[in-house]
Formats: sequence, structure tokens, C-alpha cells
Amino acid sequence: MPTKHVGFSPLDLAVIHKHKQVFDLLLSKGANFHEAMPDGHTPLLWAAQMQRYDMMKRLLELGAPANVAFTSEEFGGARLSALDLACQLADADAVRLLLRNGAWPNPGAADNPNPKWTPLHWAAQSGSADAAAALLEHGADPTLKNNYKRIGITQEYDNAMDVAKLWGAEAVVEVLQPAMPVKPVRTPTKAVEEPAAPQPMMEPVLVGPTLFG
Repeated sequence: MPTKHVGFSPLDLAVIHKHKQVFDLLLSKGANFHEAMPDGHTPLLWAAQMQRYDMMKRLLELGAPANVAFTSEEFGGARLSALDLACQLADADAVRLLLRNGAWPNPGAADNPNPKWTPLHWAAQSGSADAAAALLEHGADPTLKNNYKRIGITQEYDNAMDVAKLWGAEAVVEVLQPAMPVKPVRTPTKAVEEPAAPQPMMEPVLVGPTLFG
């Protein structure tokens, strides 16, 4: 469980300012990479946000949990994970790295940090077909709908396919399409014609002898 601290830690600042040598030095001296800011930000989340793959990889190797999350005021208090951030930024390499290290592709798992938009929604919005494909490979469910509405982003209760279409992300639509359930095609039913009632048989008419018979 991350410990809380006020303001930025030295490790946070090393990540934010992309000082790799300082980052490595701090870790070699035992810097606590579990420390979190009041909103939940940890060095791993900063590394995802700053797109520092090398720093993310090192932190995960040292045991940083892949599913930490912070509270985003920008998105109405939604909890955003490192995987959400990587998908927002269309950083497919970071997405794969996090998934390999146990990041959750779907909401609903125990302690999932973001019950609103899924990482697949973010990948659809950012137009990253590679990120979407990686998520599907790790079991992301394309039918899940969000319960988050933000003007200018999407409508409430849309799935990732809806978001991709809304944002014109055709490459993401192509990736998602084979994973979507096939809707049964309803064919119009024809009225069954009742068999015609049998006609009564005509009695044979006996013709008598004629005058010429």
C-alpha cells in the first residue's frame, strides 16, 4: 500500500524532469517508490504520464504495483491507473509493459481503480489500434460500457466501439470489430397458410339412353 506524503518526492521530481541519472541514484540509495501524493500519484504513475518507458520498466522490476491509481479532478474525480494513462497517450509499448506486469484490462476485478471508463475506452479515444489490440489480447472486454459522461468526449453508457466511431478512429474500429459479439439477424416470418378445406365430391350423374341409343 503506498504511503502518503505532501508534495513531490525527490523520486517524483526525477521522473517528472526526466533525470535518469538522478532517478537511478535515488533508487540505488533505497528511495521509496511506494510513496504517494495526496491524490494517489506515485513515481510509476508519473513515469506513465511522462511516457518514460525505461523508468516504468525499472520501477516494475523493483516491485512497484502496476495497478496504482490517482484521483483526477480533470475527469470529475475518476480514478486513473497507469494503464489508463498509457492508453490515453496512445503509448502502446507502455500498455504492453503494464499488461505483462499484471495491469487490469477490465473494471470489475478486485480493487479496480477505475469503474468508469475502461482502458479500452481510452485507447479508442486516443485512436491507438496497437494499444487496443494489446488490451484485447490480454482479455479486455469490448462490450463493457462506461458510466461516465463528459461533454465533448462521449455519451453516457457507450462501449469502446461507440467511442472509436465517435472519434473517427477507423483503425481502432477495425481492431474491435472481430471481437464484438455478432448480433443475430432476424428474418421476417411468413404467415403459415392453412390448407384449403376439402371440396365435397360430386355425385356421378347417370345419363339414360337417348333417342338414338
